[in-house]
Amino acid sequence: MNCSKVRNVSHEEIVEIIDGALIAHNLTRDDLVDLLGYPIKSKGKAEIDNFFNGVDSRAIRDKIGHFLHIEHELLHGERVFESRNEKLRFEFKPHLLRVAENRSPDHGITILGVSGTDWLFIVGEYEQLIGVSREEQLLFIKQQCLADEKFKSLKGRLPFFGLHKGYAFKYDYDEPAISLSLQGDEIADIEICSYAASSCVAFKK
Repeated sequence: MNCSKVRNVSHEEIVEIIDGALIAHNLTRDDLVDLLGYPIKSKGKAEIDNFFNGVDSRAIRDKIGHFLHIEHELLHGERVFESRNEKLRFEFKPHLLRVAENRSPDHGITILGVSGTDWLFIVGEYEQLIGVSREEQLLFIKQQCLADEKFKSLKGRLPFFGLHKGYAFKYDYDEPAISLSLQGDEIADIEICSYAASSCVAFKK
C-alpha cells in the first residue's frame, strides 16, 4: 500500500472514531469479537478490551476499519495513493543536489544505495519554495549554493564519485531539474542520471 503520513492521530481519537462507527452500524464493542472472526472468544474479547483501554494495535485498527468502512486516513493519519508515483508527487519538496563528475562510485565500490548517499548529494529540501516565483526560487537557491559548507569541507570532491561539478535544483516533481554552476548560476550542461526524491546526478561527459 502506498501511504503518506499527513497527521498524527491519538489513540483517544481512534477510539472515538470507532465508537462513532459502531453506533452508526448499531453495534457494540463486544460485537467486534464476532465481527473480527476471533476463533477463541475469550481471547478476542481480551484483545478488544485491551485495545479500547489504550493498547494500540495497527492490525486491529485495520480490521475494524475494514469491517466498519472507516477511511484509512482517519484511523492511521495516512493518505493512500493508487501508485508510488502519486505518493512521491504528493510528498515532493523542492530540493537542491550536488552534482558529481561520475554517475557511479569509483575505487571498485559497487554497493552504495541512495539511502547511504543522501548526506553526500542532498544540500537541502525547501518546502517554503512551493508556490514561489522561479526568480525568487533561483535567488534563494543561489544563496544555498554559495553557503554550501559541505562543499567547502570536501575540498571540491564528492567521496567515491569524483569532482563536485555543480548543482541541480529540482523545483517540480514533473519537471526536469535546473542545472547550476558551483556559484549557483543556471547553466545547460548537466545530465540528470538517476532521479528520485534523492538521487545521484552527473555532468555530461
